[in-house]
Amino acid sequence: MQDSGKTQGKFITVWVAPDGEVWVGDFLQPVLHSDGDGTWTDVTPTPAGGEKWQIRGTSDHDVYMFTEDGFIYHYY
Repeated sequence: MQDSGKTQGKFITVWVAPDGEVWVGDFLQPVLHSDGDGTWTDVTPTPAGGEKWQIRGTSDHDVYMFTEDGFIYHYY
């Protein structure tokens, strides 16, 4: 287990890319990314509120973030 040190709520979605990069969505915010070295980066799109996130992708640089409010963000 790895502590990101950056969450306020709880993780509700996790997606692991084929190369081992990890993307997590927190219930309140943020969206975090780790390239597998133990370092976490906040990649929360702006504007962002207290949405619930779903994260899915097809590769390490083709990741989609969906919010309950109907927004879709694409990370590449």
